[in-house]
Amino acid sequence: MKLNFTKRTIVAVSAVGGVPLLLVVGLLVKNSAINERNVQESGLNSMYLTAQNELSSCLDKSKQAANITKAQAATMTDALTDVIKGRYSESSTAKPTSGAMFSAIVEDYPDMKPYADAFASAYSVIIGCREDYKNVQNQLLSRLASYEAWRTGSLTARTFANAPSDQLQARIGTQKVIGQEALDQMFLIVIVKDTIEAYESGVLEQEDLFQDTGMN
Repeated sequence: MKLNFTKRTIVAVSAVGGVPLLLVVGLLVKNSAINERNVQESGLNSMYLTAQNELSSCLDKSKQAANITKAQAATMTDALTDVIKGRYSESSTAKPTSGAMFSAIVEDYPDMKPYADAFASAYSVIIGCREDYKNVQNQLLSRLASYEAWRTGSLTARTFANAPSDQLQARIGTQKVIGQEALDQMFLIVIVKDTIEAYESGVLEQEDLFQDTGMN
């Protein structure tokens, strides 16, 4: 039996056969986009927790380094908070070194004068761990920028990834936000409250950093 295909028949058969192929390709592209989203969001979750832990560690080390009583801590709180924030008196030209900074701080906080040694110890620790914390925050911001560029710039990501997804999670103590709310929270960088409160507001307030040390 001789088969007699017209050109129209061949085109029709080819078109029908190509539909499953397109579906397979589309599924592979979608899965690839979702996998990439999951990898990036998992990394962001981990880095955000790392930033929280770094801030908590910085505060704890500052409390220990000061080696002072709660009553003394009450006197030092505002000055230590200014150091953590990196905010200095506008009228002072002192360089950010231990001795020069303490002299400038005493101008604003005269009650600090008897605590030169305690402040020097806390100051050196705060300055060091603050740099570590800033580096972690910079890494987080870099990952966030890469994630944003991918999810908003890639046609594949915009079409298939559905990012941010509920897998993106920002944990604040026992609380958790997901998706777009988590992404917004991660972009809220702490400027200078203890760790949980700082991550809720983005601001480290002038609180008693030593209230939970158990010192008398």
